[in-house]
Amino acid sequence: MVVNIQKNLNQIASLLKIKLDDAKINKIPNSGVTNKVFQLVSAPNSSLGPKNQMEILEVQQWIEYINVYVVHVDSPQNARIVLKELNEILAEKTYLVGFRLTIADILLFYTLKKVMRSLSGLDKENYLNLCRWFDNLQHDALIRPNNEVIDFSSNYLAALVPARH
Repeated sequence: MVVNIQKNLNQIASLLKIKLDDAKINKIPNSGVTNKVFQLVSAPNSSLGPKNQMEILEVQQWIEYINVYVVHVDSPQNARIVLKELNEILAEKTYLVGFRLTIADILLFYTLKKVMRSLSGLDKENYLNLCRWFDNLQHDALIRPNNEVIDFSSNYLAALVPARH
């Protein structure tokens, strides 16, 4: 089974109050994702799109990465590989592209939402950089239209492994 990016794109379009052009949407799941994503950020009031040629290339690269690898996170083995890789990438970054929130971050956020929700507390400790990034994004009002927040606190560890003085 593969995560359906089209569902995520529709949710993002709804958040951004942009209607995806149905004529441009291919009915094959997860095809034409790059075109759909750039359609979302082509609105004049969108601040989520790339600002220069380098950012365009980076956003395209992230879209392809999401479409090829991240959509398979429903498999535990694939999830571990992808989460570990993203955790390493985000060790020195706040956002995927440059120093600001872009559509690449939002698409990855929605694609990972289900797997991040399912992580145990101990699993979250293994992916601290990814969890920091995800937690940062989930508190952005643009991204989180409802009040659902995934808990990333580590208070549970104190109960499992009490400190010794």
